[in-house]
Amino acid sequence: MKDVELIKRCQSGDINAFELLVERFGAQAVRTAYLVTGRQDLAEDIAQETFIQCFYSIKQLKKAEFFKTWFYKILLRTGRKMAAKNRRLLQIDNLDNNFNAVQLHHYDLEEAFEKNEAKEAVYQAVSTLSEPLKVVITLRYFNDFSISEIASVLGCKEGTVKSRLHNARKLIAAFLQEKGLNTASSEDNQSRKECILNV
Repeated sequence: MKDVELIKRCQSGDINAFELLVERFGAQAVRTAYLVTGRQDLAEDIAQETFIQCFYSIKQLKKAEFFKTWFYKILLRTGRKMAAKNRRLLQIDNLDNNFNAVQLHHYDLEEAFEKNEAKEAVYQAVSTLSEPLKVVITLRYFNDFSISEIASVLGCKEGTVKSRLHNARKLIAAFLQEKGLNTASSEDNQSRKECILNV
């Protein structure tokens, strides 16, 4: 079943459809919350609360095609509120196997995942970013959002999104270089690295 059809069924009050919605988007929601907060327990709570809010307000969504951006607006807003209640946003200190299957949906950054030791470094790099940079990186590379979709979620201009992505990529690349994880072991890799840095 396509997402749009699923959303429309949810809006009509189909409980089974909503259960399928949770199944389809649940893991992605938890992963996004985890990347932003750095805490698995808090991420699960954020995702659960987001789906609860979604259940009660999905009929207010005017166009089913816009579900993804609408849903992530709720997720990020809920995450900020719950993180505030916890009085801190913790960075990822110890990365476990929960992220082994996660891939960055971008050719350049994905290069860093060819070696297992690089995976941990990339997540550590993401965890050191400020929240605005962390959010755009998470939406873009872990959720495959377009620039316009990210701008819609955050309520900002596309130029702002591009600027944040540029800064975040530079910081991630610098972090990897500092860790001695040079992804440019060949001429092809060098061009990929330059794409990361946007230079």
